[in-house]
Amino acid sequence: MFTVEGLRATSEVWEQLECREKETLQDAERLTEQLLDRLISESLPDESVTQDHVNVLYRHWPLPMYNLDLHPIPVSLEELKAEQERLLWAEVGDPR
Repeated sequence: MFTVEGLRATSEVWEQLECREKETLQDAERLTEQLLDRLISESLPDESVTQDHVNVLYRHWPLPMYNLDLHPIPVSLEELKAEQERLLWAEVGDPR
């Protein structure tokens, strides 16, 4: 689920629901089932995935997802590392 392909599938399945504070548990179960079916049909789950993982997903999936945009943001690895470094020093204090 946390690969580019998995996030793409998640985005495309969950963008079907326009969150307006009237979502139900049945909405979450329906979309979670659609997502799992898609992940399996695209052979995305790792061989180590068990039924326990699926059960956790059903019990703890956040609903609503508040119309999250899960499309990729183009950014280089260097930019990500620089931002990570900046955030680290902002949190612990820059010794320079």
